[in-house]
Amino acid sequence: MLHEICIAESGASEELLRTCLGGTVPEDPASKCYIHCLFDKIDVVDEETGRILLDRLLYIIPDDVKQAVDHLTRECSHIVTPDKCETAYETVKCYFNAHDEVIKFCHLLVME
Repeated sequence: MLHEICIAESGASEELLRTCLGGTVPEDPASKCYIHCLFDKIDVVDEETGRILLDRLLYIIPDDVKQAVDHLTRECSHIVTPDKCETAYETVKCYFNAHDEVIKFCHLLVME
């Protein structure tokens, strides 16, 4: 459901989004805004700063994922750019660099 909403709002290409399954985060503006849309819809975007704060999900995620989310939050929640879509993109790139298991995030991105 979120996937369809964010595809419609951003105009992102499903084909490009699937490239993240191979470890590449798509760099086109629509894909960046798709990522921002997902973060916004799950309410992890700080309204004032635009930072992505995954730790807002700690109360609903399984215990076996909490340590990874804590790690990603510590490593990447400092990222802020003037553009909200660019912030989401740079944050996801940071996730890929910070944690080996983050490829699982891509499965969420392209979930049908």
